[in-house]
Amino acid sequence: MRQLRIKSNLCSNQRIISICQDDYSLLNEEKIFFKPKWIGEGSNKEEEEYSSTIIKSFKYQSDSGYVYEFRGSLLDLQNNIYYYIN
Repeated sequence: MRQLRIKSNLCSNQRIISICQDDYSLLNEEKIFFKPKWIGEGSNKEEEEYSSTIIKSFKYQSDSGYVYEFRGSLLDLQNNIYYYIN
């Protein structure tokens, strides 16, 4: 599964909506590394144990975006997808 993400910008009027997003383009493509659950790399949140597959899926790859490969046992896939989409 491949995901292309766009950079999020704070809205000027946060009473209505806290994050504003534009349509995807090469100019606003997100390229930073994230921790699982789309937490920014510099976050001080406590580390959890994740498989190497799930960790890799949050690392930007210049030729394809953020990629999750469906490999492994059904239980591992279910757990990884749970973390991947949350």
